[in-house]
Amino acid sequence: MTTTTKTTMKQFQYTKSGTPRDILQLVDVPMPLSCAPDELVLRVTHVSLTASITHRLMASYSTLDPIGGLRGLPAVPEIEFSGIVTETIGENAGKEYKAGDCVFGLKPPWFGNFRDGVLREYIIVDKINIVKIPKGISMKDASCFAANGVTAYRAIVERENVPAGSHVFVHGGSGALGISTIQLLRKVVGRKGRIVATCSRPKIDFVKSLGADEVIDYTSVSVPDYLSREYGSRPFDFIFDTVGNDHEVYSKSPAYLTPKGTYNMLGAIELGKTKWGAAYRVLQMIGAYLLPSYLGGVPRVFVFESTKGVDKEGRPRLPKILPYIRDGTFKAIIDSTYTFPNIFDSTRGPEWTHHWCSGCHANGTAR
Repeated sequence: MTTTTKTTMKQFQYTKSGTPRDILQLVDVPMPLSCAPDELVLRVTHVSLTASITHRLMASYSTLDPIGGLRGLPAVPEIEFSGIVTETIGENAGKEYKAGDCVFGLKPPWFGNFRDGVLREYIIVDKINIVKIPKGISMKDASCFAANGVTAYRAIVERENVPAGSHVFVHGGSGALGISTIQLLRKVVGRKGRIVATCSRPKIDFVKSLGADEVIDYTSVSVPDYLSREYGSRPFDFIFDTVGNDHEVYSKSPAYLTPKGTYNMLGAIELGKTKWGAAYRVLQMIGAYLLPSYLGGVPRVFVFESTKGVDKEGRPRLPKILPYIRDGTFKAIIDSTYTFPNIFDSTRGPEWTHHWCSGCHANGTAR
């Protein structure tokens, strides 16, 4: 194993809950100079700035630390990136990659790993969470595909195996994960399938351009009531919820989801800003999973799917989304680009909220 000569690098980190502009700090930290056999060190070239995952983690930092053990410890945001392999390569990783390879990938933020993000100059990453960038795809675009593409693939293809001609509802069609979900569903359900989605009024035409057949302005109606009224006689085969903050969309789903249909909640859960609110949300999730209908549970299957780089057999998922990148099913949609570390130069961002830029695959890209 060889190492780089640089000894320090810059990274953004936070140690409390809040918005990116209020809590992010740019600091110098030691450069990763070694790695495990299955790992390698990358020079990060682009980072996807996504509201759907990272902003929620920032807002919920204290909530995610119920006993206070992590309080004050730095957390680095963001999970999607593209980069170049350095000379620091583990023995096993070196069998698949060499210095100079251009790759993209993710660092899943689940089960205690939410603090180890990628908004930094260099990262250590496991070889199972990266893949070489296909020809014809830019480093910038590649930084947008991994997390949302894998989550959408995991739910739509791997778990549900959604058949052509299906009638599908996507709650939250203009967010990063919603975009990937609609893009992949359009490919899977085909011309005879029908996709209904929600977003705010300014994004309706955009969501239709992704492949949605009908788009509902969620700000002007009660989504569960509208679906009950309009789709009670023609219920959905599948529901994919990328918002995760309105339990009624699930609790009232028997009115518009077929008895054999599945309610899939995708991505990050909206936990709220208090521990009591988070506890209540977690209890709702547990009830959705476990509470039988004869005890008051909702008589529809509930599934939660998050970003995970490997399947049940430990095989990497990133290679599975490459065909959808190559054929144009997944398209990168980038609103703004910032030069690292000057990501706050613009007066309007990056705030990474749905109000700022909900219609982006990546709300912004730091390079």
